Amino acid sequence: MIFYETEPFGFEVEMLGFAIVASTIVNVMRKKGTKVAKPEDFIPKSKERGLKETLGFVSAINEGLGG
Repeated sequence: MIFYETEPFGFEVEMLGFAIVASTIVNVMRKKGTKVAKPEDFIPKSKERGLKETLGFVSAINEGLGG
């Protein structure tokens, strides 16, 4: 875990990078007087699904593809 402490990786770090880009674009394009967007506004709130929900999602995709 020493490497992770110096060079973080994974879902959270990836989403933070995307969120920074998205908030920058929104802030550049926003009208004066509107709320400033923060990167936290663009990070998904629920990244983990329960097992039942995930299996249901996979099953629906499988059926849709004819499996």
